[in-house]
Amino acid sequence: MAVTSGTVYTNQNTSEGNTRFYVTWTQTSQSTTNNTTTIHWEIWFENHWEYYSNAVKINSLVIDGTTVYGEHQWSNLKYQTVKLAEGDTTITHGSDGKKTFTMTLNCWTYRSTTYTGTGSFELTQIMRGIANWGVNGSWKPCMVYWGVGGQWKQCLVYYGVNGQWKQVGGS
Repeated sequence: MAVTSGTVYTNQNTSEGNTRFYVTWTQTSQSTTNNTTTIHWEIWFENHWEYYSNAVKINSLVIDGTTVYGEHQWSNLKYQTVKLAEGDTTITHGSDGKKTFTMTLNCWTYRSTTYTGTGSFELTQIMRGIANWGVNGSWKPCMVYWGVGGQWKQCLVYYGVNGQWKQVGGS
């Protein structure tokens, strides 16, 4: 099922008062033209302990196979939930407009081993040249193709409205 937001939690360390890291993400935009979704992500540290000099570290945040953040340390974090980092990432969909991506967070504190968490999310499908076709008295979605150089290529269909071009099946 497609979602527009999500959260990935790492394991908890009970010897550090159930301390853990997590990353939240929210879809901020989709581009029919570029076949992409842009998400905003935030890395949080849910802290139930005392950490001093360079005692908390993000090793990496990997989204859809690309490292988007990593190798940063923090000092003097005590008994608080704090946002450590945030950013925006653009994810490219497949030629059919569908996309499932993974997000992996890898962190560390000086008192423990590595904290890890992974999640997989399905994004809202981007319509790719889908039009409706009348079949037996009802409308059915269909893909639009154009013959180019002896091969069939999927294409986007546009129509004119009030002097502007609008994409069929797009936004």
